Amino acid sequence: MRKLRLLLYAGTMAGALAGTAMAFEFPPSDGSTPTGPLQNPAGVGMITNTSGFQEIGTPYTAGEGQQYTPGTSSYGAMPFSTPAPGTVVMRINLQAVAMFEGAWWSGMNGQGFGTTAAAGNKENPYGVDAYMRIDFAVDGMSKAGFRYGAFAEVREQTVGNLTGLSNDYVTTTSAANYQNLLYARNICAYVGTDAAGIIKIGQGSCVDTGSAMLTGLNDEIDYGGWDGANGVFNIAPAWPWPDSGSDYMPQGIAYFSPVIAGFDAAVSFNPSNNTAAQGSACTAAWEGCSAQSASNLTSDLSRWTNRFEIGGRFRGAFGPIGLAVSGTYAHSGVVQPGPTAATAGSGGVRYNPLNFGIIGAEVSLNKFIAIGANTMFGAFNGAGALQPQPYANATSTTTAVAWEFGGKVTIPSLPVTMGASYYNFKYQGQAGLATQRVSQGIDIGADYGFGPGMVAYAEYLWGQENQGGYNFLTGACASATVCASTVNAGANNTAQVQVAMLGLALQF
Repeated sequence: MRKLRLLLYAGTMAGALAGTAMAFEFPPSDGSTPTGPLQNPAGVGMITNTSGFQEIGTPYTAGEGQQYTPGTSSYGAMPFSTPAPGTVVMRINLQAVAMFEGAWWSGMNGQGFGTTAAAGNKENPYGVDAYMRIDFAVDGMSKAGFRYGAFAEVREQTVGNLTGLSNDYVTTTSAANYQNLLYARNICAYVGTDAAGIIKIGQGSCVDTGSAMLTGLNDEIDYGGWDGANGVFNIAPAWPWPDSGSDYMPQGIAYFSPVIAGFDAAVSFNPSNNTAAQGSACTAAWEGCSAQSASNLTSDLSRWTNRFEIGGRFRGAFGPIGLAVSGTYAHSGVVQPGPTAATAGSGGVRYNPLNFGIIGAEVSLNKFIAIGANTMFGAFNGAGALQPQPYANATSTTTAVAWEFGGKVTIPSLPVTMGASYYNFKYQGQAGLATQRVSQGIDIGADYGFGPGMVAYAEYLWGQENQGGYNFLTGACASATVCASTVNAGANNTAQVQVAMLGLALQF
């Protein structure tokens, strides 16, 4: 009897594996899929859809490709592909990026660390940076025509500085080895139909309306502009748009409509600003919880809750002219102060809910020349950051305004894509000051496509931050009490950085 059971078990497993082998498909190396050839996005000309617009990001942002709705040309779109009814398609994407970087600073004591005790400590203005990412996706199609599947992205841990360079957390190369640990980033499951739209649930850009509906940012070339470079060094101008992970990573649920006559829409809800979690992660005092709604802890009060986003987009072509226009509105609640929370001006800060809009547009000519612009305005203090309410000597809270303008051109015969852009962001910055902070940056770069999956890129970045009364070197306004005074006002209130990088990116 025992042998019979083993034979039956083996037969069942063999049948299951045989069925799986017929149901799962690994696309061949030329990129072909059940829906036709799938070009690699890595700089080999502009990857376009029917409207004539590039839908895929840079070596840094390409992993966010799953944010787009069905009908786009994005290589990472979720659903990734269209299986035959009753089958499943599995896809795996590998990304490896390596680059040499050089940088030049001013206003930061040669990029010394932000305390007087660290005076004389400096970083080398050059180094090598490298990382890898792996994307997994499964797309299924029921015999009744329902789409379903999942997407997961695995990334390499980083401390935000050049690999192997000393900083506040890492002092030796061996101590930096924990950067090789892997962690999950975007994680989503979905279900829907082409006619009714797709519902997604999970964490990351795949459930974020703001990042899905961005248009005209001109950061689809080189390494990714200030979105990609932000955080590489200890000082960098703030990039406020929601293609930054500090905005799009929270848990959420989203609906993406089908594309009808060039129009599509999305709506999403994020219960908290934390990623998806099985536990509450609370301290013993019931602070720092994943789903915190009220707290006496000062840092909890800067967290938003219950964010709602709605956005729409049009993409169409009129002869050789392509037009894309998009808009998004976002609003949230905030973690409420508990009965013993520090009051504003005495170590505590109060924050306004997120309340902002984003409008972008891009025009292309013959699919190889594009000019775009984007503006973001309202109550926010950076990507995913709440706007502090005024107190002490601050008389008002300025409405945050960010704008960006640029263009790009592709020469398919080389193949090379080149572009440049400038952005400016005015916002409150440090709470408790009567002044406002201004971050601005320039990005100039180019991509050269070696062939399927491989691109070389070169990039130059100039960035600056300024806020009167804030000392970027000493952090003089690190507390509300100091910010209420005029200590060190005007000293080291401007920090500037220039970055040049040359690298290789493999995406396949």
